Amino acid sequence: QNAITLKGSAAIISEYLNYGINSILFQRGIYPPEQFTSVQQYGLTILMSKDEKIIAFLRNVLTQVQDWLGQNQVDKISMIITNVHTKEVLECWDFKVQNELGDSASKLDPNNPPTSSKELKKIQAEIRDVMRQIAATIS
Repeated sequence: QNAITLKGSAAIISEYLNYGINSILFQRGIYPPEQFTSVQQYGLTILMSKDEKIIAFLRNVLTQVQDWLGQNQVDKISMIITNVHTKEVLECWDFKVQNELGDSASKLDPNNPPTSSKELKKIQAEIRDVMRQIAATIS
């Protein structure tokens, strides 16, 4: 079992999750390397899936996760890798989330969702840390 902690606003956490999940899919060889592309984000190179089905699936899941995070209904997201045929659990990745509400968080207003005023350098450092944690548990 691998545990990774993500901190930030609901939007930032769902973005970190997207990068983390794609990184796991790539590094664990779940999909072939040619199905991934390098993207520049926050000054970092991140490998992301090019498969439309994976992109659509993650978009749907992470949109729901972001809603739950915004309402403080989630404190852990688990990614389970199973054998397609036997359904045996091969790996479990736990992403512990800590929603850091920004200045607009005095009360939860659906028309004015909480934001985070995090600096770019801090975001970059946290994404690098997530990627490093994933790489360290894989190698």
